[in-house]
Amino acid sequence: MARQRIITIGRGTYLLDPVADVRSLKDAVERAVQDGGAFVSIPLALGAALDVLITPGLLVSIESSTTVELRPYPEANQRVSSALEDFSEY
Repeated sequence: MARQRIITIGRGTYLLDPVADVRSLKDAVERAVQDGGAFVSIPLALGAALDVLITPGLLVSIESSTTVELRPYPEANQRVSSALEDFSEY
């Protein structure tokens, strides 16, 4: 299982760096809002970064989810008969 975090800034949605310190990021966003606006560097996946001017009216949300790797059952490779095959004569 892997933890995935997504940040939404205004209308844009971005995948956060999986090792980003989310508490520090939240603190930086809160400070920017309290100061009336400031640039905050957002650590994105794949080593990218996004500098955003955070202002009091800008909606920012961080979503956390856990992803689970799905593996097929060995039986999944077997052919499954369809109930419709019984009526193929008609």
